[in-house]
Amino acid sequence: MISAYDVLHKTNSYCTSALPIDPIKIAHHFNIQVLSCSKAQWDCAVDLHDKPVIYVSNELSHTRMRFAIAMMLGYYFLYGEKRNAFRYRFENESKFDVLKISITLFAVQLLADEYLVRAYYYATHGQVTPEYLANKFDVSLDFMKARIKMIYGNNI
Repeated sequence: MISAYDVLHKTNSYCTSALPIDPIKIAHHFNIQVLSCSKAQWDCAVDLHDKPVIYVSNELSHTRMRFAIAMMLGYYFLYGEKRNAFRYRFENESKFDVLKISITLFAVQLLADEYLVRAYYYATHGQVTPEYLANKFDVSLDFMKARIKMIYGNNI
């Protein structure tokens, strides 16, 4: 089991100059193929039977696609030794279980590591906006607002 923090360090992505974090580049670093699919019954999937492959629906928005790949990397690093495949559809987000929560948290930590978010916040003396951070980290505004709240609570 490897944490998002460890993955960032192993791929030399743990610095502000590496932003935005590229989940496809990270997948390739670990010899995981990423393929885009159309008209799938799921939004993203990972198959670990032979050579690891992450599939992602090309019908997702750019930021959702990045998040989906990061989630599947989370599955690979957290559960890959125990299970061979996993499929996910975002419309089922109300039915979270421990597995979905853990891979979602992995994706959040991978795409917007707390240290990197804080580094930008402090570098601008707290004058940075969620819109700026969302753009810098290449995530949706809703994602970044939620991430800021996870880090700072209601204190900003």
